[in-house]
Amino acid sequence: MNASRDGIGTRSWADRTRGVLSTRDQLSMAQSLVLGQLRGLPSQARALLRVRHVDASAIVQLAASPDNRHTREALAMAQEVYSPTLLNHCLRCWLWADLFARVDGVPYDGETLYLACILHDLGLTDRYRPTVAG
Repeated sequence: MNASRDGIGTRSWADRTRGVLSTRDQLSMAQSLVLGQLRGLPSQARALLRVRHVDASAIVQLAASPDNRHTREALAMAQEVYSPTLLNHCLRCWLWADLFARVDGVPYDGETLYLACILHDLGLTDRYRPTVAG
């Protein structure tokens, strides 16, 4: 995330949000962390991942997630049933999946990838965990 006058952690941000991270703020932080991880990789690992070819990835662009009725409903469901840790895991999965698809040149539908990543752990939640028939 770019440090700005009103960025996360600043006084003006805290006054405006009361210190509560929005989903957009969480995604921005996740993107910054993933970029930091990429920068911290040894040059050999970056070369193997061909990181120099992913300028259009959501991580590098700090792009927003796909925004339509389906993605908003999926995110709302995930926010309702996931712990913050599990939700952040799913958001990171989307960022990494987007990056690796671009690295490998794999065509994909952005909305479908996002939905799959956001919803892939529903079975781990109390509401959607499969029950074992006795």
